Amino acid sequence: MRIAGINAIKSTSQRGLVQHWREIKAERCLPSIEHFAPPKPTHDPRQLMLWAVEGTGDTRSFKTLTHGKFLSEAFGINPLPLQPLHAVVPPALQELVTSSLNACADAGAPIYTVISTWDDGGRRINCERLLLPFGEERGEPRQIATVMQLFSQDGTFTRQAALGYFLAEAKVTFQAQITLDTASVPAAGP
Repeated sequence: MRIAGINAIKSTSQRGLVQHWREIKAERCLPSIEHFAPPKPTHDPRQLMLWAVEGTGDTRSFKTLTHGKFLSEAFGINPLPLQPLHAVVPPALQELVTSSLNACADAGAPIYTVISTWDDGGRRINCERLLLPFGEERGEPRQIATVMQLFSQDGTFTRQAALGYFLAEAKVTFQAQITLDTASVPAAGP
């Protein structure tokens, strides 16, 4: 997987979340989800999906803990806690979502992904996904926060319409593990 500096993240609010994650992270351990309290301008809880991480390696699975209003609007569901990923994420997107969650759990570090699709007029829509792992003293991820932002320079759309486009065609156009050492890795772009 590509390694990139924090400037690879386009969204200033998502960069702020990585900064907050870095501030609450212990030297060699993952931060505890109980300490995740980013300032309001940095964080919009409507964009958040929090997953429980169960198991490791090939037996790892993900279940819902909490989700924001925007997920409910896009997917037309309001899942209860501890629903398995396959009950929440449409089949066409399950592999994409699972692979990025696994990458985050394996790395124990922030993962930034840009997933692209195109509307009926050929205008690009991006879903910028930031994944942040949380855990315990031993450093094993127990939760992953996914923060999603939809963006299109050229068009307008509803969340449900955008989901339809992503279900028809979704392409990862950028993915990187975000390094916390800002001096060692230059910013990269999609």
